Amino acid sequence: FITTFSGGTGASLITARDDTSTYNGNCYTDNAIGATITVDLKNKKLTSSKYTIQMSDNYLLRSWDFDASNDNLTWTTLDSPRNTNYQPYEWVVRDIPATMPYKYFRIVQQGDDSLGTQYICIAELELYGILSYE
Repeated sequence: FITTFSGGTGASLITARDDTSTYNGNCYTDNAIGATITVDLKNKKLTSSKYTIQMSDNYLLRSWDFDASNDNLTWTTLDSPRNTNYQPYEWVVRDIPATMPYKYFRIVQQGDDSLGTQYICIAELELYGILSYE
């Protein structure tokens, strides 16, 4: 199962994007410390095995947390890449532990992007794993 949004399509799965907009096919947040993009799987849960991010053409993520939750309040960090050096439009594949199913997933900016700002700017996000219904 893959859940994807690209440049704002699939918005029904996205519950919060910090006033996210689209530009040039990318999805991006405000320039704010701790900016987030949150995905809501609605009446489903995913026991995640990996996620992928396609970097945008600029404002490349360098440090972030990939979190999961079942109530959108209490979060578990599944992955914490720091000081990465990904390239424009590169697909980043990150394996994560599949310990239990979650309804919400989010990316949280944890430092400056490639241009020294706090935007989250990505072309695509994909979630992989075992899907179940609530």
